[in-house]
Amino acid sequence: MLTVLLAGALTLVLRSCLDGKGRGAAMDVRLGVEASMKVSLLARAWGVDAEGVVLRLLEHFEGSDEQAPAGPATGLVAVHALYSGHKVPGEYDPESQSLVILSGPAQGRYKTPSGAATAVLQAYNPEVAPHRNGWSFWVVDATGARLQSLRRVRTTAAESEEREKNEHGG
Repeated sequence: MLTVLLAGALTLVLRSCLDGKGRGAAMDVRLGVEASMKVSLLARAWGVDAEGVVLRLLEHFEGSDEQAPAGPATGLVAVHALYSGHKVPGEYDPESQSLVILSGPAQGRYKTPSGAATAVLQAYNPEVAPHRNGWSFWVVDATGARLQSLRRVRTTAAESEEREKNEHGG
């Protein structure tokens, strides 16, 4: 048995049944009443079934800080998203924090990763609520980590100057 803790409150007990060739053939999931209600609520909010809820939560927590690069990314970064059986290729620009979807029905340039994620959802599944955090939706090709691993905090010039003064005892 493998116990996976998701979002602090939702505990799923998963029992993997392998088919002898290392492939997962089935998975047993037992939920208590409270967890079942939470999964149902998320399923309604996200327009997916219970499996979709579990997949989305697992995707959110995939990747670790160990996979994050040491410094800020420079140049375009090859990324992709897997959604509804489709692999959607893209390029992320760390400087502008914009994302270009290279092919498919959502092809185009988007101001943010979340805008690009929304376009993918609308293109492939128009019935679902198209709200998605693009930082956890897109995957960096080179590392397999979520785009979140490349995210930088934007600061104003005044904030940068204040931080530098504080670091140097000024």
